[in-house]
Amino acid sequence: MNKIARISTDATGTILTLISGNQFMPSWNGLQFVVNDNVLAPVTVTAVNSSTQMTVNKSVGANLTVANLSPNRETVYQAFFNLIKNAPGVVTASRTPRIFSDVGAEQCPFMFLEQMGENAKREGRGIPYNWDFDLSIGILCKSSDPDNIPPATLLNPILDALELMLPASPTSGAQTLDGLVNEARLIGNGHEAAGAIAANAWAFVPARITVV
Repeated sequence: MNKIARISTDATGTILTLISGNQFMPSWNGLQFVVNDNVLAPVTVTAVNSSTQMTVNKSVGANLTVANLSPNRETVYQAFFNLIKNAPGVVTASRTPRIFSDVGAEQCPFMFLEQMGENAKREGRGIPYNWDFDLSIGILCKSSDPDNIPPATLLNPILDALELMLPASPTSGAQTLDGLVNEARLIGNGHEAAGAIAANAWAFVPARITVV
């Protein structure tokens, strides 16, 4: 994964101080990070104390003068989920896909995130991979009065919100998940689908995260 910052540590190894790179963001709280490519032992941010200091849940090494800070897959997927679950109107959100018949009306509008695949790209031998992560955002809406409140009227505002969260126009700025990735956006790859019948409306919205 891409290295997003260089850090130093205190005597406990749990206080990370920014030397260079992306500033620490409040949205990083609770996410995992990798220090010096130690991918088998990621640490979790327990507090973002400021834009230049974070506390993590275990020591990454006492009194390090320079170390690399990187996200891992879990960081990226969770950060993306943390963004989209806040779309206005969503009542329940999950990273576990569900059969729509198992979703109760009281849970709707219901959103889930499904990992669809990953594509590794490289420019040549010895050059680190660039990654594209493909995802599907599933949404289910149920109307308690479909004759007067068509279920699609519950779905459409959520789709509008996702479009704003994951902008396509360069003038509006790319969605970088607060500096974790190069871009997160909607894509058209033939997998999108939407429909409505009786009290139900649904959509499957394809998205892609370009990590580097």
